[in-house]
Amino acid sequence: MKKAVLVLADGAIFHGSSFGAQGEVVGEVVFNTSMFGYQELITHPSLAGQILVFSYPHIGSVGMNAENVESDKPHAIGLALSELTQASNWKAKESLESYVERWGIAGVCDLDTRRLLTHLRKHGCQPGVLSSETLSTQALIDRARWTKPYEDVDLVATVTTKNVYSYPTEVEGQGGGWHVVVVDFGVSRSILNTLVALGARVSVVPAGTSAEAILEMKPQGIFLSNGPGSPNAVEGASRTVASLLGRVPLAGIGLGYQMLALALGLRVVKMKMGHRGANQAVRFLETGHIEITAQHHGFEVEMPKAKGDIEVSYCNVNDGSLEGIQLPGLKAAGIQFQPSGAAHLHPFYQKFARWSDNSML
Repeated sequence: MKKAVLVLADGAIFHGSSFGAQGEVVGEVVFNTSMFGYQELITHPSLAGQILVFSYPHIGSVGMNAENVESDKPHAIGLALSELTQASNWKAKESLESYVERWGIAGVCDLDTRRLLTHLRKHGCQPGVLSSETLSTQALIDRARWTKPYEDVDLVATVTTKNVYSYPTEVEGQGGGWHVVVVDFGVSRSILNTLVALGARVSVVPAGTSAEAILEMKPQGIFLSNGPGSPNAVEGASRTVASLLGRVPLAGIGLGYQMLALALGLRVVKMKMGHRGANQAVRFLETGHIEITAQHHGFEVEMPKAKGDIEVSYCNVNDGSLEGIQLPGLKAAGIQFQPSGAAHLHPFYQKFARWSDNSML
């Protein structure tokens, strides 16, 4: 295999072998600790602009298929892993190597990911360059240092839909179910499926849609989706959310939750490493129960100093960071994570359904 190198903005250098598309990509280098679900991660819109490092050593064994994806295409711009394994699964339609090559995604394997992850944990996630073309490391380091900070780039603009559409498309024009308008900051398929499982009729609109245009669609609930990057870089979105608060029941998840926080006057700041994995423990303060959640985010909402009407609903068990808020008086709530399993039965989604679906009152 052709040689490849991954360099970080702080000068760290990691050598390996190239797979997938040949070339050079620049992005934020982040890592995920999940032992499974690489198909979902690669195709998750929240990965836009990122080079994803896998902590689990063997990646590729289940291949790729159209069922276990979060969107119609990959969004990670580069992959870094220890061992690229052969696909051996009855559901596999093609190998991971074939998939990333077909989509033009650069990859590096045979990498010392333990050393790389230890470095990122100590020094934080940062810009990097993955290259199979130029092995002159100083030039690559300079390029990583000159790249625009990840938190200053509006990545939502690269993933949001360009047109309004119904989901699933086969129910377009039908009148059944309570109507939810999803503001697409980079919505994942699992969120849309959860809303449908709740019995909703779903319309998806671009991220830049005005509050007036959304309200003209006569929604019974508004859902702010997940997405990539920092909410501070998405111009005008938090003002739109502020205009919608109190007029229609509203819920946000991931980046959508952060947009809700900004609309309420809270601060959203970059984390050193973020939360990326399938084992993030959060505490539901209403009951004291602990949930193990899947997360992939690099920004956090700061704890409100004067809560007022804002109720803190979830906190991360490991670092105490804020993971959820709610405002029952305004029928608004948000969480940082996506509930796993039967998500439509989760208290967050059930509360949103009760607020929005008049038949459940």
